[in-house]
Amino acid sequence: MQRFKEALNQIPFFKSEFSRNVLTVMSGAGIAQLLPILFALVTTKLYSPKDFGVFALYTALFYIIATIATLRYELAINLPADDTSAVNVILVSGIVNFINCTLFAIPLILFNQRIGLLLGNAPIAPWLYVLPLHCFVYGFCLSLNSWLNRKKLFSMLAMASILQALVSGVSQILIGFFGGYGLMIGLFLGNLTTCIWMLIGFNKSRQPIQTSFSALIKTAKSYRKFPIFQMPAALIEIASTQLPTILLNRFFGTEVVGLFSISQRFIRIPINLISNSFCAVFQQKASEAYALTGNARPLFNKMLKRLVMIAIIPFAILAVFAPDLFALTLGEKWRMAGDYARILAPLFFASFIVGPLSIMIIIAEKQYYMLMINSILFIAVACALSIGYDIFGSVKYALGLMTLVYIIKFSFELYSSRRFCCKE
Repeated sequence: MQRFKEALNQIPFFKSEFSRNVLTVMSGAGIAQLLPILFALVTTKLYSPKDFGVFALYTALFYIIATIATLRYELAINLPADDTSAVNVILVSGIVNFINCTLFAIPLILFNQRIGLLLGNAPIAPWLYVLPLHCFVYGFCLSLNSWLNRKKLFSMLAMASILQALVSGVSQILIGFFGGYGLMIGLFLGNLTTCIWMLIGFNKSRQPIQTSFSALIKTAKSYRKFPIFQMPAALIEIASTQLPTILLNRFFGTEVVGLFSISQRFIRIPINLISNSFCAVFQQKASEAYALTGNARPLFNKMLKRLVMIAIIPFAILAVFAPDLFALTLGEKWRMAGDYARILAPLFFASFIVGPLSIMIIIAEKQYYMLMINSILFIAVACALSIGYDIFGSVKYALGLMTLVYIIKFSFELYSSRRFCCKE
């Protein structure tokens, strides 16, 4: 093993500390994203589409609440020059997280049955008791993640991603033999294990904590832009992402949401894995070209052509054979998930292409465009799904209209990204 490491270090690419760190994180992220697909080959045999529907709604609520629980203070942990100030940011994030999750717990505990009925999913009601605690654990994970990133403990971050996927998947399988609620329990255990693992890394890398109430108040005020600006933008983005799950459940029922969630999982995970790799490469090269010459458009056009060439055949196969592929790999009861994947294929295709290229909007510091796009998307998706339900009474029409909305969104995003390739 030592000789292998020495041989790698002789390769110019691996001599760079930055390159090695990127590969460490990407390897962990890659394994962590592939594991759920492998585990899903088993969990889809143990759980029904309705079980996955309850789980999909639970995770939608979970990510919405968890996104705003910390008020995005965890994003500021990397900013202070000294570790003492960074620890103060972690404490502020933790206190805010605890207060918000406690406030969320009050209505979720008192009115869990009514909330379940309002969402059109009565079986989720008991799990609303667990939701605030789960969100608190996840929010703490986000803060610890930022700290480990600050201290360059990338191997611990990679292992944290793998632990999350591994513990969640194994727990869901083991509990699945005894009941239908292992999906939520497994996700919670995965987050809890990850939190404990990162807490160990935090305790090993920190100095003795020295703080005061006045220091925490000063820290909260110093980074108030994060709850004022970052939190609303993040809330709109995550709400737009999770809105289809919530509305499809309300309109068409739990089983439809379960099928929809599986179609999303099996297509989006490999898309994100490949797309994120392209995004990392394009961001580095485009940022350099934009800073040096003020023009990243040739690089943009080259990357666009490459992404289209890579995507066109796989997504054409998906559009034609998705139902048969889902039935063959997961079982006949999941054929309808393949039908949904077929309808969503143009959406996935556009997402794969535009996702990496849209980083140009961030490079050009035009973030307000993303806020505007996501705000309009939220309203448009709600309207599309409502029309599919109220006028056509068909989940397939609803998904088709939603796909059309996303195609328009990605088209505008692509146009804006290309326009911002040149400095004004």
